[in-house]
Amino acid sequence: MRRTKRPTTDLGTVILHWVLVATLVAAAATGLRIASDDPGLQWLRLFDAVLPVENLWLIHLTAAIALVAGLVAYWVYLARSRLLARVSLGWPHVLNLMTTGPLRWAVAGVLGLWLLMIALTVEMATGLLMFAGFGGLVLELHVAVTWICIAFPVVHVAFHWLRGGGHQVMRIVRPVGLVIPPPPPDFAVLLAQHLQKGLSGEPSKISPPAKQRRRWPLAWAIGSAMMISTALLALEPVTRQQLLVARVDPGSVPRLDGDLSDPAWAKAPVTRVLTQHGANFDGTGESLVEIRAVHDGTTAYFAFTWTDPTRSLKHLPLVKRADGWHLMQTAHDHADESAYFEDKFSVLLVRPVFPLIGAAIHLTARPLSARPPSLTGRGLHYTVNGGLADVWQWHADHADIIDDGYFGGPATATPEQTNGLTRYAGGYVKERGPARYADNFVAAKSRDYSDAVRPRRFPKNIAALLVAMGRIRDNPELSEEEASQWWLTLENSTPYSDVTDAAIPLGTVLPGVLVLKPDTSSSKPCGAARWSAGRWTLTMSRALKPADGAGITIETGTMMWVAAFDHSETRHTRHMRPIVLEVQNAS
Repeated sequence: MRRTKRPTTDLGTVILHWVLVATLVAAAATGLRIASDDPGLQWLRLFDAVLPVENLWLIHLTAAIALVAGLVAYWVYLARSRLLARVSLGWPHVLNLMTTGPLRWAVAGVLGLWLLMIALTVEMATGLLMFAGFGGLVLELHVAVTWICIAFPVVHVAFHWLRGGGHQVMRIVRPVGLVIPPPPPDFAVLLAQHLQKGLSGEPSKISPPAKQRRRWPLAWAIGSAMMISTALLALEPVTRQQLLVARVDPGSVPRLDGDLSDPAWAKAPVTRVLTQHGANFDGTGESLVEIRAVHDGTTAYFAFTWTDPTRSLKHLPLVKRADGWHLMQTAHDHADESAYFEDKFSVLLVRPVFPLIGAAIHLTARPLSARPPSLTGRGLHYTVNGGLADVWQWHADHADIIDDGYFGGPATATPEQTNGLTRYAGGYVKERGPARYADNFVAAKSRDYSDAVRPRRFPKNIAALLVAMGRIRDNPELSEEEASQWWLTLENSTPYSDVTDAAIPLGTVLPGVLVLKPDTSSSKPCGAARWSAGRWTLTMSRALKPADGAGITIETGTMMWVAAFDHSETRHTRHMRPIVLEVQNAS
């Protein structure tokens, strides 16, 4: 009985095939993990156990570069091996789709391959545009085409199975040596040989093809891939945005009043960055940020202007009902409030070590098995290997207090955090030193804020406070009045008492935040902000070198990221690449 020969594939195709598979899997897996943070794609959390967690953006971009290099190598290999006929798709081939049998599925497989090539081209083009700072429809198209790339492997295997069963599918793990076919005969040469032989009266014979030089197709493919990947990796650092921190005289430093009319700001070039993936912002989730910076040799001064359609000052207000005081909230139970929260703005500074965002972001419900899970279910911020990142966070309703915090290694959980009573923040420390503000209510023991809560303090003069808060409206998409004050201080409030509580009428609304004690230390970030016509402007300062080395020094090479919150607790905008500081004439 004659044994049927099992299908095989040349070694070069086998190697390049699995390189492309590995890079596509890495790019898709990290992309899905990043996409799982989108409110509309949270069903992807069902795959938490298999999706990666660490260094998502670094792996995603590295895999994308490897995928581009692998595709170039694949086409170079086909050309050098004279195997392009394997993927040709002319009308005669398409007509074979109307037949039956293996030939039909072979053509369908080639058609699917070309569809994948088109999809990957779109993915690479949109990915490059996103890398350059574009968003909106570019991002939507990038996510939509991802599903084609994910579906292709299943369809590809199915077509091979229909073409020849299990043996056809398994040919990709049966490598053999490559036999390069001879080049097709040149028609002009054949015609000349035929005429020459005809004139001599000798029978016409086709001369055998000349001996071919070695083409080394796999070596050419690998070399091409290395050239492409090296060029792309070299392109990243030289295309980063720069922020010039211009030198000014100590006597002409800008006022910190949220106004760009100060002459000092005219000396500062503007750097713009589009931040994305946030909540609200008129449904776009995007905010365009403009950054200016100057310094006087000891202190740096920054001006941040960003788009935000509304002035939002409410921080979890309290309203009195028949059964007690209740928080105005929709998702604060799991730290994901995006309605009754104030606008915020964050700045992240790191030393020039790790150039891509993502080292401190761990997107999964429980990234640390020995620590409490994330209340939001989205993940935790922390660094590894002793890394440190400064985090400044300004709040619209906290009398212009700017948190002087940082991302560090994972903190040890408190008993309350372990039991789910308070939020575990991973390695995020909101403030260095004593807290300067606090919630004006006692946290619910079960974090179920549908139940009544107890205020910490009441205003000494409720009528004066109601005037200070301005018009009280329930719609979070409406701006607060410019002079509104949605916070209490220790000086204008008294501790909670049943007697005071009983005298307050039902329906009264109180601020949800309590300012404890301002900190005017020159080493801490401080400043002021102003909202007008859909834009916030925050002017702030901080010492170039923080006191006692507690923080990142502002110097040439320091890297910055910014993020905006539109009345959202945790869903802020972000951008992928760093802004690199250049401190002019630093002493």
